[in-house]
Amino acid sequence: MSQHHKNRAREYAGKIAIPRRKSGHDLKSLITYTKEESGCLVWKGPMYDFGYGAVTHLGKRYRAHRLSYALANGLNIEDIDNFKVLHSCDNPPCINPAHLRLGDQSENVQDTVNRNRTVRGEEHWGAYLTEDAVREIKIDMVAGIKPASLRKKYDLSVDQYNNIKFEAGWKWVEVPGFQAFRNKPKPVILSKEQVLEVLDDLSIGTSVKNIAQKFNVSIQTIYDIRNGKNQHTRK
Repeated sequence: MSQHHKNRAREYAGKIAIPRRKSGHDLKSLITYTKEESGCLVWKGPMYDFGYGAVTHLGKRYRAHRLSYALANGLNIEDIDNFKVLHSCDNPPCINPAHLRLGDQSENVQDTVNRNRTVRGEEHWGAYLTEDAVREIKIDMVAGIKPASLRKKYDLSVDQYNNIKFEAGWKWVEVPGFQAFRNKPKPVILSKEQVLEVLDDLSIGTSVKNIAQKFNVSIQTIYDIRNGKNQHTRK
């Protein structure tokens, strides 16, 4: 099974299959896929990260609580694009309209602080990784292991890998050399014209080091061009 299908299987594991409706959902149909728990209408369909319900409506995928708020208030979901939909119950999978209100990002952050919801890492109820695992992943990143190999080794989705690499999460897990790895410039891809210019420089005796500096590439890149291993010099 491919990594993509593994991730999709995890997403749908134990969840109610929700048929797509050509005419879209109404509030009544949406609530059909919930279970009442302590006043919350808890979404039992597919889930996004962090516990938010996922639903397809009129051909597009949305967070279920956002769609619930829009339907309950007679709005198109596009009408609330610039707003957050906040939970008074602090329960992400809840879609009970009575527990939802509009707000902005600053209010969302303040809600998090007020409810002491700033738990992080493996303490978060939705965590998939541990700090030790993230530390090992960062060490492997610094060591130069390719992203595809890392994702396979640790069974990561692309989003999980990027969250670690770009420190959208797990920023406090420190590994020597990781910041240098993050800030490493992307490799320069030379055009065909530039490769021909490199060959011209080589033909007149310019040093490999000077050519590499001129084009802001590695010395190995210049050697590859000289030895016919570049895509523009292969025969």
